[in-house]
Amino acid sequence: FARSRTDLSLEMDSRRQKGKVAESSKPQRSLFSRATTLKNAKQLDTDDVLDITHWTRQAIGLALGVGLGAAGVEGMVGFMLFGLCAVFIPMAYLKHVLGVNDEEHGGAFQLMTEGLMPAFALYTLGWTSLFSAWVG
Repeated sequence: FARSRTDLSLEMDSRRQKGKVAESSKPQRSLFSRATTLKNAKQLDTDDVLDITHWTRQAIGLALGVGLGAAGVEGMVGFMLFGLCAVFIPMAYLKHVLGVNDEEHGGAFQLMTEGLMPAFALYTLGWTSLFSAWVG
């Protein structure tokens, strides 16, 4: 009965490694392919839904920052456009295209705020860079 801690930790490590080998042998599809394949939308878990929401917002933030900065949009109009697009486009995509129920994945507030501040930072960076270079 007397086994050392080293023996127990080695046994636990070998069990973890066997589990990792079994899990890693399954073919994994990329997040992008899972997000764009409508047949498998019901198979998305909460982490996948949050990742899709996060990266969609990052793309929107960068695209709007570059676009509105190049167009010379100033002030509150640009911030309002970003806010509306960054909140409603990902939510509409999740609900209407993928058919995701927001209550199953942390609620509407969780999905609306996931990745919002980093997207705002990308928007501000893109807008400032292009507005300063082209207009100012």
